[in-house]
Amino acid sequence: MWLCRLCRYEGGHARGHFERTNHTYSMDVEQRCVWDYVGDNYVHRLIQNKADGKIVAIQDQDGILEEKFESLTLEYSYLLTQQLESQREFFEKKLLFVEQEPWSE
Repeated sequence: MWLCRLCRYEGGHARGHFERTNHTYSMDVEQRCVWDYVGDNYVHRLIQNKADGKIVAIQDQDGILEEKFESLTLEYSYLLTQQLESQREFFEKKLLFVEQEPWSE
């Protein structure tokens, strides 16, 4: 099933809907991928144009988006590693405390 990304139309053929309305993007609901009828290919990232509110595909110029994505991925991995290390230290201290605490019966 295909769903128009502009008006959420989902009945009939998506190509016919594009030809009648000129709504460019349609999403395959099962695979969650978006088809661009004008570019005649799949798009990976969509944004809303601030000037007129239309949905447009992001154009990656000279790999800038890919570079930013890799940078964010690296930063996220670093932050996640720090948090996991902090939690590990916290629970190791708790475990050590419990092991050294004399239990009263």
